Amino acid sequence: MTKAQAKKALQAKLDEMHAQHRENIAAMQEASANPQVALMIEKNKGYIMALEDVVELLYSRKIF
Repeated sequence: MTKAQAKKALQAKLDEMHAQHRENIAAMQEASANPQVALMIEKNKGYIMALEDVVELLYSRKIF
């Protein structure tokens, strides 16, 4: 795998994970009054923030 292919694959996976967590949040939104569901929504928001931090790190290190 070339460097360009690795970058493309990594970026695609990060985008896929971000979209999955957004979908999870949207799917649970109706039941957000339930404390357990609200906690799961917050966890998914935390995962999204972590993914955004990783992307920022990759850009700052000129990997992307």
